[in-house]
Amino acid sequence: MAANLYLRLGAALALTLGAPAFALDGRELRIGDWGLSAGFRGLHAITDWEFGLPRAEILAHVEAIRGPATRPDSSAQCADGPMQFSHFGPLTLNFRDGRWVGWSLEGPQGEEPIRNEWGVGIASSREEVPALAMDGDVVTVSQRGNEAEFTVGGIHGVLSDATPDAIIKSLRAGANCVLP
Repeated sequence: MAANLYLRLGAALALTLGAPAFALDGRELRIGDWGLSAGFRGLHAITDWEFGLPRAEILAHVEAIRGPATRPDSSAQCADGPMQFSHFGPLTLNFRDGRWVGWSLEGPQGEEPIRNEWGVGIASSREEVPALAMDGDVVTVSQRGNEAEFTVGGIHGVLSDATPDAIIKSLRAGANCVLP
């Protein structure tokens, strides 16, 4: 009980001082094909958030771990209709009609990388891609110019090139803005 109280006080202090809560309590945000989860390093997730949540709810959960969104924006040009976005460094949350519908992850990861439960994320090697799979998921890889794309269950990604030494450049799940 005392340890739990100290974790809560540490998280509250971090938020009060403007620092992300993960700096004190060790929670990390994780990606999945259903949405996002949170947990302590080295342990299974303690909370899962599935696509479909109201925008304010998922933003509150992510901000409690990663700090405030860096910038919101929107696009009316998406193939399936307008979308709104909230950015948390390399992580972008996608919204349509006030609901969370997808995420994308790209760019430098910084000090606190966002990965799946098995440690796979941006800059992971091509040979680690199968660790994105859940039971029964099939990994498919296809060539796209100098890059290779892959799909594992509901997660889609782009590799730096088509060689065995390639690394993951970007990941996405759920609904994303595809320009017509």
